[in-house]
Amino acid sequence: MSKRTIYLIQLFFLSLIFGAFPNLSQATTIPSAYDIMKPPDFSGVELSPNGRYIAFIRIKTKKYCLDRYGSVIKSEEANCKDQNKSYRTVNQISIFDLNVSRIITNIPLPENFYVNWLEWASNDRLLAALVRPTTVGEKGGYILGGSRIVSLPLKGGKPVALFADQKRFARQNRHLVKISNMLRDDPEHIIMPASKNGALDLWKVNVLTGHSERIAKGKSKTFYWFTDPKGEPVLRFDCLVSSCRKINVLAFNQEANKWKKIKTFKIKPDEGEDDYSFWPIASAEKEGQYYVMSNEDTDDFRSIKLYDIKTETYIKTVFKQPNIDVGGALLDLQTGNYSGAWFYDDRLNYAFNNTKLQKHYKGLNTYFGNQENVKLFGFDAKRTKAVIHVTSPQNPGEYYVYDIENKNVTRIFGSYSHLDERLATETEVLHIPVRDGTNITAYYTYPKAKKFAKAPLLVMPHGGPERRDYYDYDRTVQYFATHGYQILQVNFRGSSGFGRKFAEAGYGEWGGKMQNDVTDSVKYLYNQNLASADNACIVGYSYGGYVALYAGAMTPELFKCVVSGGGVSDILADLKQTRKYYGKNSESYEYWLKSMGNPKTEKDKLSANSPVNFATNFKTPVLLIHGEHDGIVDISQSLKMQKELIKVGADVEFLKLKNVGHSGWDLENKILYLETVEDFVSRHLTK
Repeated sequence: MSKRTIYLIQLFFLSLIFGAFPNLSQATTIPSAYDIMKPPDFSGVELSPNGRYIAFIRIKTKKYCLDRYGSVIKSEEANCKDQNKSYRTVNQISIFDLNVSRIITNIPLPENFYVNWLEWASNDRLLAALVRPTTVGEKGGYILGGSRIVSLPLKGGKPVALFADQKRFARQNRHLVKISNMLRDDPEHIIMPASKNGALDLWKVNVLTGHSERIAKGKSKTFYWFTDPKGEPVLRFDCLVSSCRKINVLAFNQEANKWKKIKTFKIKPDEGEDDYSFWPIASAEKEGQYYVMSNEDTDDFRSIKLYDIKTETYIKTVFKQPNIDVGGALLDLQTGNYSGAWFYDDRLNYAFNNTKLQKHYKGLNTYFGNQENVKLFGFDAKRTKAVIHVTSPQNPGEYYVYDIENKNVTRIFGSYSHLDERLATETEVLHIPVRDGTNITAYYTYPKAKKFAKAPLLVMPHGGPERRDYYDYDRTVQYFATHGYQILQVNFRGSSGFGRKFAEAGYGEWGGKMQNDVTDSVKYLYNQNLASADNACIVGYSYGGYVALYAGAMTPELFKCVVSGGGVSDILADLKQTRKYYGKNSESYEYWLKSMGNPKTEKDKLSANSPVNFATNFKTPVLLIHGEHDGIVDISQSLKMQKELIKVGADVEFLKLKNVGHSGWDLENKILYLETVEDFVSRHLTK
């Protein structure tokens, strides 16, 4: 390891105390659970402003011997059995020079350090967000990890940790990797939020020295800052309650030199920032006006609007898409200006303001056969080159460089080089009419050679329920499709992405319309003679796990087996636990009352919609899987279901995943989940 690399790691470690492109061999074997679930080989690809350099993260995954504290045993004499080994990844930052067609810099990191993202601050300086996980100390207790941004000079010089001048910042900022403004006109500085004395403030940070200057003070409940192109704070988001499900938006009034509340809204549990009913995107041409993403007021679909903070009104709708929510905005990476929007219908689509760019995007889609999701990762400053990432249900991801002037597309590498040309599957978009005349979108995936041979069917309802499936690469779906199964994914009512009314049509419909949409979609496949009930299982996780259990209780004739991972079995008990944990007046409990129903007024209905009360109805084998530390759906939901099924002599199996919650599993548990489900369904279905 070079002195430069050692210095980088030492610097990052202290701040927290708070080769070449691959040889793309193309295999034809069926991918294993490890092949499907392992981290990508490459990620974080970024093009420098001058279009000359490509920075990327190289990721190598393998098993290591670990000591009792979970640390890697580095001694060559270490010899442990396979069952005592665990997967770890080794990260490396590489920089490729397009002018000379070779890698000019490699920066390897130790096993327990990872790279979250890369971003060019200028043509000769790269920013890297480095992560160190929490570990167990030799004397017990935890050694807290965290994340920091390190500034890496392209040619010589020492790496710099940002906020290096702020003592005791580590304890107040475990994860200091958010950037509010890249200040493209000032390559020596960026704007970042960071906490000091319990309040999230806004700072101007020098990427050459790491020194920082506070430019705005926040409050104890502040969690987000939005700035204008010059880096001046314009909007501030504050939590109103401890759970941060209710938010105040404040705007800075320069004339009065104070902050003024302009908006209050609620968010749903686990709702991302891009799904908020009001989210700023970019400054507009006129002072005081900003592009925002919103579905407020009477709008059914999320769209891009122009908002005036002085009058606190929407000026106009800038972009909307019929029958579909806008997914997000496109920004000019050099200026930060609004340049368009993106949405899924069913593939990823871009709508550029620039007609020339739109023609290029259309040409790229044509080049890839109008079958891929073509994502633009960024342009150089003069917009002569762009990096694009291409995915599809059968393509786990490929990176390309697009020469805009010459219209040339050059492949760099695949995200998962070991899966090249392995995914011999097909995916169709289905529009299925259900019992009340509503059309439901579904994705139907199958092995290429088995569409008309009636391969065994797995019905996979998604979680949420306010989530959705996409016409895109899905690791779980492709694992089973490459292993000889056909898969049905249904965007039932209650799913997100299709407007507010479509999502809210699922409120109070657990076991009702949402379930019927799945049932009717399964019957549609049977009626089309594409699958049959005597060779089909239903497999779901989270809300999908509930759907699977309810199907086993109420429509057992449609399936040969049932798999529920992290699923609710007793709605009344789940609501009681939610109320106890969050409080009866919390926004979280209020949301789940809307979603599931009110136990005070609908107790009988909720009891009738709980699979645990209908154990005698189960006629097919059941597999239950649950993380022992699940904080979203308590493991008691699966344990109680298991108990009731055993009472009536039903065929039930249970897998408790140790030391994991509802999500965020390690690679071992991801593999265990897939292999356990595949073993179970293979015993009850015929390939």
